[in-house]
Amino acid sequence: VYSSPINLQNMDDELQIFSTNIFHKWFGLKYSQKNSWISYLQDEHMLTTNTYNVYIKNKKWHIYLQQNSIINVSTRTIDTTKSTSNIFLEYGDTIFDYGYSLSSRIEYEKNQETIGSFDFVIQKKTKETQSNYFLTLSQNYKKPNFNELFWEPFGNPELQTEYSSNLYFKYETLMRQGQLNVDLHYI
Repeated sequence: VYSSPINLQNMDDELQIFSTNIFHKWFGLKYSQKNSWISYLQDEHMLTTNTYNVYIKNKKWHIYLQQNSIINVSTRTIDTTKSTSNIFLEYGDTIFDYGYSLSSRIEYEKNQETIGSFDFVIQKKTKETQSNYFLTLSQNYKKPNFNELFWEPFGNPELQTEYSSNLYFKYETLMRQGQLNVDLHYI
């Protein structure tokens, strides 16, 4: 926060968090709320985030449904109120001593492009030689946050969602002479 040394003002801020989680066997519900208040000079800002989750799980797969509601009330900034819906899918299994897992996320937001990400992991563990192999292929995204978009004078409201494709290989083995680790990344 920048201010002149003549007109020093204190920034008053508050944070309130509430969360509850109910889970029974294969089904779960979760609700959380976060409230932030900031008062600085003559401006008042309040940000409320509500998150609703529904979980469905078994031994091999999980499904998460999530609804986020972000409400912005401010005397100075533009309205950044928004609502997003997310679907998370996870699956994992072991076939012929290889562990496989796949996770995927799809995010929906009104008047925005639908975006998604995924991770695919293959893992081999061998007990005889005490060696492990991991191979991960993934695609991720990063949406610009409030500060990157709107924080004056540094924000840029034209920023777009960034994507990355990733390949990761890891080999580790434990021998009598020591341990060997090899990590390879390509992003």
